[in-house]
Amino acid sequence: MGALQALVAVIAMGVPIVTQAWNGRTVELDRGRMARLRLSEHWRWTTPRVAGDTVKLVRVDYEVDPGYREWEIRAVARGTSTIRATRMPGAVRFVVTIRVR
Repeated sequence: MGALQALVAVIAMGVPIVTQAWNGRTVELDRGRMARLRLSEHWRWTTPRVAGDTVKLVRVDYEVDPGYREWEIRAVARGTSTIRATRMPGAVRFVVTIRVR
């Protein structure tokens, strides 16, 4: 999904859709809100890890494969957390910062 498609998804759903195109960016969420993290299955990814205690990742499972792996990013406390995953092959790092207001 490209950046423009992600923006359209945010506007249509009111929920930010974070993809690998957002690598290196910061997402701002209000406490109690959520975003979605989607990583394309065109590559193999490590399971995303959270550094910090302001968000929780909850895996979303689908009965029919949508072509990506998805997690809910739940903003549970004010502050900043970082989500990291690694794309293989090539060990390309994905990092996104979540700032909870």
